[in-house]
Amino acid sequence: MIRKLMKKPEIGVITSLIIVFALFGVMSKGAFLSIGVLKTVFAVSVELGIVAIGVTHVLVAAEIDLSVGSIYGFSALMFAKMYKMLSPGLAAIVVLVLGMGIGFANGYIRVKTRVPSLIVTLGSMMTLRGIIYFVTGGFTQSVKASFFTKILGSDILDPLWLILVAFIFTVVLTRTPFGNRLLATGGNIETARTLGVKVDKIRVVAFMISSTLASLAGLISISRLRVASATHGELMELEAIAAAVMGGTLLTGGYGSVVGSTMGAILIASLRSGLLLSGAPSYWYVAFLGIILVVASVINLTVVRKLMSSS
Repeated sequence: MIRKLMKKPEIGVITSLIIVFALFGVMSKGAFLSIGVLKTVFAVSVELGIVAIGVTHVLVAAEIDLSVGSIYGFSALMFAKMYKMLSPGLAAIVVLVLGMGIGFANGYIRVKTRVPSLIVTLGSMMTLRGIIYFVTGGFTQSVKASFFTKILGSDILDPLWLILVAFIFTVVLTRTPFGNRLLATGGNIETARTLGVKVDKIRVVAFMISSTLASLAGLISISRLRVASATHGELMELEAIAAAVMGGTLLTGGYGSVVGSTMGAILIASLRSGLLLSGAPSYWYVAFLGIILVVASVINLTVVRKLMSSS
């Protein structure tokens, strides 16, 4: 049973979560485990987890998406602008379609020009962030509370959105032909192409999933906070990649876990809240995140190589 558990990509992040909760619980004299702090941790992890799930699909395809943080902020901003002209539901649909379109553009440019996805999505990230600064002028944008925003950004329903998204895309990745083809594309693209997998189409769809989920997270964020700033979503792309890698997804492609990425998002949110609650300077969070990302990558690669050699 222990050997079977050790083969699960999620085991590392689950173990880390237990250690982090215990450590910060002791360091904060129990304050970290209070209802209020845990509510904050899970509220932050909902949005990051949804973004990380989308990024997981891109990483499984052996690509990378650096634009999700800007798409997240751009979607929140567009909703704030369209909310004044359209009904909340219609504005949300338009924002999701825009997000999906950005993902399609990223994927299409990647497969047609063969420019590395790192460069393509970096360009998207910078372009969208520039648009955000231009439209906002550096000021915050707000929306009024409505039935739609109360439902989408509800403290009670927020975890349900993450659970629902995680369930749907766990099924997509592990129980559908698309998931099998995505894993094959990331594992060995030439072999997948030889077997008849339309690898370019698969990669474009992966980028579309990533961007659409980033847009959804942006909508949930502005519905919860009812404010979008010019810096909304900055560095989220790095946190999402870190969450996915901590959860067992390989940066080299062909291997990943939606559940693991969700747990990774909770771990990152716990680190941020725990360090602040313990009185540590805010820059410690970034340092810890960088260290854990490197360590998680090394561990994941080592475990997968051992599993492959044993099989």
